[in-house]
Amino acid sequence: MNMTTLRKGFAVAVATVLAASMSFMMVPKNKAYAANITPTAGSISAQVLSRVPAVESAVGRTIAVKGTVPVKGLAGKQSALVRVSVFGAAQDTVVNVTGTPALSVTSGHDASATVLAPVSNGTIAVAADHDATIRVEVLATFADTENAPGMTKALATPTTRAAVALAETAAPVAINGLGGVPSDDVRAAYVTADITLPAAGNVTLGGQQLSLPAGRSLVSTIVVPDAQTGAVNVTSSVGGSATLTVRGWVSGSAAQTEHANVKGSFVPATNAAWQKISATDTANGSVNLPGSADKQFTVALVSASQDTSLADGTQRERTFVDVGESIRGRSHGVVVDASNGALPQLEVVENPQGAATVAARGEAITGHVLALGDVLGDAVQGGTADVTIEASNANNGAVDLAQEGNVELTGTVTSDAAVDSVKVYGNGTLIGTAAVQYDATGKARWNLNVAAPNSGDVDYKAVAETRGDAKDDASVKVNVTLPDADDTVLASETKVLDEAALAANPVLALTDNTVTFANEPTFAIGDIIVAGVTDNAPEGFLRRVKAIEHTDAGWVVTTELGSLTEAILQTDTAQDKAVIDNDTQVETPAGDDGPVQATITDAQVPKTQAQAYRMSRVSSSGSEELESSAGVSVSCSWTFAKTENSNPNADDTVTNGCMGDDDDEESNGNNNSGNDTDTDGSSLSAGVKLALEASAKFGLRFKLKVTCDWNWFLPDPELQEFKAAVFGELDAKPSVDLFASYESKPFKKELAKISPAPVRFTVGPVPVVIKPSIPLNLEITITAEGKVSYAVEIKRGFEVGPAYSKDRGWYLISDPSEDVDFKNPCNVSASVEAASPVKLSLEPEIMLYDTAGPKVEMSAEYKPSIKVTVEKDDNDRQTASLVVDQSTKVKAAASVVLKLPVIDKKLAELEVASWEKTFDLEKINIQLHNFGACSTDPEPGNGGNGSGSGGSEGGLELRTVQGKVTSAVTGLPISGAYVKLVNTENSQQTFGQYSGFDGSYLLGMVPDGKYQLTAVKFGYTDYESEITVDGNEAANINMIPPTSSTTEYKAVLSWGEKPRDEDSHLVGSDGTSAPYHVYYGNKDAYDANGNRIAWLDHDDTTSYGPETLTFDVNSNGTYNYYLHNYSGEAPLNTSGAKVELWKGNTLIKTYTIPADWSDQNIWGVFSIVHGQVVDFQGTDVPSQADARSVTPANPLDGIEQSLANLPKTQ
Repeated sequence: MNMTTLRKGFAVAVATVLAASMSFMMVPKNKAYAANITPTAGSISAQVLSRVPAVESAVGRTIAVKGTVPVKGLAGKQSALVRVSVFGAAQDTVVNVTGTPALSVTSGHDASATVLAPVSNGTIAVAADHDATIRVEVLATFADTENAPGMTKALATPTTRAAVALAETAAPVAINGLGGVPSDDVRAAYVTADITLPAAGNVTLGGQQLSLPAGRSLVSTIVVPDAQTGAVNVTSSVGGSATLTVRGWVSGSAAQTEHANVKGSFVPATNAAWQKISATDTANGSVNLPGSADKQFTVALVSASQDTSLADGTQRERTFVDVGESIRGRSHGVVVDASNGALPQLEVVENPQGAATVAARGEAITGHVLALGDVLGDAVQGGTADVTIEASNANNGAVDLAQEGNVELTGTVTSDAAVDSVKVYGNGTLIGTAAVQYDATGKARWNLNVAAPNSGDVDYKAVAETRGDAKDDASVKVNVTLPDADDTVLASETKVLDEAALAANPVLALTDNTVTFANEPTFAIGDIIVAGVTDNAPEGFLRRVKAIEHTDAGWVVTTELGSLTEAILQTDTAQDKAVIDNDTQVETPAGDDGPVQATITDAQVPKTQAQAYRMSRVSSSGSEELESSAGVSVSCSWTFAKTENSNPNADDTVTNGCMGDDDDEESNGNNNSGNDTDTDGSSLSAGVKLALEASAKFGLRFKLKVTCDWNWFLPDPELQEFKAAVFGELDAKPSVDLFASYESKPFKKELAKISPAPVRFTVGPVPVVIKPSIPLNLEITITAEGKVSYAVEIKRGFEVGPAYSKDRGWYLISDPSEDVDFKNPCNVSASVEAASPVKLSLEPEIMLYDTAGPKVEMSAEYKPSIKVTVEKDDNDRQTASLVVDQSTKVKAAASVVLKLPVIDKKLAELEVASWEKTFDLEKINIQLHNFGACSTDPEPGNGGNGSGSGGSEGGLELRTVQGKVTSAVTGLPISGAYVKLVNTENSQQTFGQYSGFDGSYLLGMVPDGKYQLTAVKFGYTDYESEITVDGNEAANINMIPPTSSTTEYKAVLSWGEKPRDEDSHLVGSDGTSAPYHVYYGNKDAYDANGNRIAWLDHDDTTSYGPETLTFDVNSNGTYNYYLHNYSGEAPLNTSGAKVELWKGNTLIKTYTIPADWSDQNIWGVFSIVHGQVVDFQGTDVPSQADARSVTPANPLDGIEQSLANLPKTQ
């Protein structure tokens, strides 16, 4: 047995002893599954009306635009099938229904047509372009019904698709996703085809063959769009052109809905074919129209012509044909013109079962009928059903979910009555109901994308049931492999358009809601298409496909913004990319005062040595990507001055230019002349010369973590973390050369705007494109009395941008890591008091793909206040007393509402309020030696711009305090936390610094004493503790995120280098249920209702910690927390173990292991009993050897006794 097993077993034994007397048992997380099926409406109101004409009157040109027909019986209905008829047109006439052509009649002829129309306040909009006598009949009505499959819905405004040229090859016309028609779950669509042919011929529309004459024909019908493209195909045997107007649609039945069909649903006809009909005025005909056993009526196409074989030379009469019932009383039905006949048109056929009557009033007719589909009535018991099933994406019976994203189950249903549902099971568990679709032949096809909770063989079974209660089932076995935790898994509908795909089908144009391709796309409606940077899409795109339409401009794909969590089910990636290269554009401001010089350089960011009295250092960006990347260098100078004779109310004289060698010398303070002159030679009464040298490097930091809990149905991906931030390193050195008394106005300048090329990250095969734009600004105000030259060097690492975490939600990253190095003043003519606030700001704009992103401001304003008193020491050396009071104000704000395509189908929105805090950097009062003229090439420790005292001042021992700021929850370093150390007896001794990108900080020149150590970081609870400095101190800081809970406790453990691994253990119970034990081997505990009540946030095994355990406290419960020396390299009492106990956002107690603690394996830290924190109260239990109960004086004695007899195994 190895030592690891022994030591881990030791800790488990302790928990057993603590919990056995409380009937110890684990409460595991219940990974149950229940199908989430949406209820559907029980029926849809669909009614056939009597064929009494609603109106028969002249509809004239005067009401062509706003003509409406009031119709009785339409109350509560939103859609109607309406037949319009024109008799003896005086001239060529077009009748519009709802503003679009429905019927075209040539002069002197009769005609009719039936269309689906919206009902508004009991009226239907009908108008004509010429005076005509029009009859309007309402054949059937439909009511809008929520959550109803097969519901017929008229569009309030019909939408006309672009005209297509007809040929024998198919021309696709888009139906779904345009003009109010949904993108998916569309069972059928009502359309009017405006067709012009050069000669009589056959046109096939959505699989329906139409025999049409030369010239213009308007034909309204019902078509079934292709499930993948959402289009219908049109062909012609003689050429010509066609324009389709979509008038309405029929809803489908989506997955996880209760019923696929209900009473009133429309179901497309199965394998329908044209059937010949005939009838005379005295003899009805009949026709058999097969359909669902439970149909209420059939919607069919009817075409007819008068039977010329019966001609006797007399004038032929106007003829009406009705299929479904005999014509009684006043003539009505399809109008058959004496010479032109009747074009195919919609008819409602009332024949629940058996043959339908064909009646004619007038002349004898012959014609054809094509059943399009049935509107269902009441369920009819009996019949048969046959279902099939297959896993369409299985490879030799296996599906790897990491590769496929799901198991695609598909099949067909053949039945007498309409399908009620197809239920899908996995190993006997109901997964849900499948979506049921119908193809152009009326075949019922079902599909459901599923998964599995575990790897292995799964028996998937489909159970089909009809509305007549007939059932059938079929099964398929699939070997399913779940993804590993570190796999990137794409949704099955995610289609990555890589370089090869875009080369074969290039993007021609991109708008906010369309992508135009050169060729027919291979993806389908509902897919998510992702592309990186490509021609005509310079920022790439992430879109969900809503419609696919073939136009003269190319294949236009209508889209909406997709989201990363729709495209990616699972991933955990973090990447840094440098953004500056030789092609980066750098814009500098132009104007009368001359340009700022800004260049791209490969040089490293300058790193100068800080003053000895300021021992803190600047953290780098924390990214190797920037080490060898290009940077931006900015160099400029400005002079502000007043002449002796100037108007005191006049503005300062401002001159500037790019800095050269002379300017460098001047800015370093080597101008020692007593007179200052302007460029024209006049004397200057007061002024200041400001110079700036700055260099910077920038990168983009992208992080995306998406997890999903795999179960039977498709998992809902959950966004855990997201980050799109600009980070980098900035070194700015403003210098001041001031003479006489001067107070400047605030001076603000845009130094440069960096516009890098879009940066591409990859998540598996998915390209993620982010485009930053980074303006860099400087603002400075100088107030001084006396003559002095001094400089400041501000070196910062920074990170700024939007971020998301599951625990915190959306927030703004504003992580400065800043070091301000104040150079010793020189050229001091007398005592000087000066202040020169310097504000550097970054305002990056971040675009994710081609979506407008946030403009985020991050600024740091450094405020030094200096007082220099010059005097001579005993050795006649010039010295100065320097008092520096430094502070910095950090501000971060999102200036616009952030919209990022990260989560949800809608855009995630973030409104980030401005965040601002002022921190004291340090307050120092020290003596400066060798103080005098400015050095042109200073060396550290020898005065000038790089000098200062070191080690100690006047015999005072100066220490360092350093450590690391870490998240107690994740164990990850926290950058940009402001750490401050304040002497509790002398507040003038204040030291502060931001933590670096690795979380570390270092405070120098700290005298011995007692101090308050604090840390502040936006998004974390303020940290505060007391430390004693009597040597160089190490003080790690563990910060927790805020919580709104008042019953949540956190125990944060930290320790030294040895032992390497100390473990936290908690045994607890709420007083009503069995106790739990949370530790490294069981990191979560749940109550009887499945709620998580305790968990180990972070288990550290490599020294120092933090290791954090979070638990909810019930006022009736008992909770015991203890430590175990797992690795055992050193005794517990030498480890420096410390436990900070937080209640909500308050640190309530800190425990430190006593130096004389005798037990080297277990430290009982605290207990919470009935809501009160008390000393540890471990409970002894019988040992396994003799089952005796002992009550020792020391609560840990019982644990040790029992451990002696327990096997040391995990």
